[in-house]
Amino acid sequence: MRYGGMAPVDVMRATTSVPAEVMGYGDDLGTVRPGMLADLVVFGGDPLDDISAARDVRWVVANGRVYAAAELLERPGAE
Repeated sequence: MRYGGMAPVDVMRATTSVPAEVMGYGDDLGTVRPGMLADLVVFGGDPLDDISAARDVRWVVANGRVYAAAELLERPGAE
């Protein structure tokens, strides 16, 4: 998407809030705010400054548990 000319903020929206809205889940998913359901990814940099920072995953928060990215990559079938 970025190579197609999209701004980083639009790339992030296209992978989060826009699909949630299109699928009819926008009231529950797609943004980080009180009352929303969310799994989160923590990057090593700010993808709004440089979208390639989204490749530098450090942590994942899923179903209320925090995982180090390295831990997830060590699991069988991770790659």
